[in-house]
Amino acid sequence: VRVRQALTYATNRDDIIQAVYGGQGTRCTSIVWPAAPHFNPDLPTYDYDVEKAKELLAEAGVENLELNLITTAGSPTDLMMATILKSQWAEAGVTLNIQQLDGSARREHRNNLTFEVLFNYFTSDIIDTSENLEMFCIDENYDCWHLGWNGERQELAEKLVREAGATNDEELRMKNYQEAQLIFAEDALIIP
Repeated sequence: VRVRQALTYATNRDDIIQAVYGGQGTRCTSIVWPAAPHFNPDLPTYDYDVEKAKELLAEAGVENLELNLITTAGSPTDLMMATILKSQWAEAGVTLNIQQLDGSARREHRNNLTFEVLFNYFTSDIIDTSENLEMFCIDENYDCWHLGWNGERQELAEKLVREAGATNDEELRMKNYQEAQLIFAEDALIIP
């Protein structure tokens, strides 16, 4: 968890939004978008902080961390983002190797959980918050959408999300969905 948190702190998402997307985007803290009805505004923000990243890596006992990032070959957006990320993480002492694969090979690594770092995306097909949280918190949904997340915290998040999805009690839905987002964010499973 500390390593994932460190990598999140080592990522200047505002710079990526500016350089890769021409400033067209909003930095988010959750797998739920800020305009969604159950968005938790009180999540850790993981603002860009190289020193905090170094501190967390040291606490985790990690030195000279080297990771492989799989990107889609032929995607200038992926390559630009990977190159920026490589530079940013280097400031925290992390070496990032960029491996460009065709779409099917990349998908195979993602689906089989045979990757260290991977760019991925998701969209929501419905307005309800349940889709995002069920995708990332319920194990049977492609290993928590190809994260391989498991253990007590994942099980608790899954329980909260399932309970929220099975009721029309808006107070319970809000409480459970916000708590599940907090667990997910604290575990730093993705860098949104």
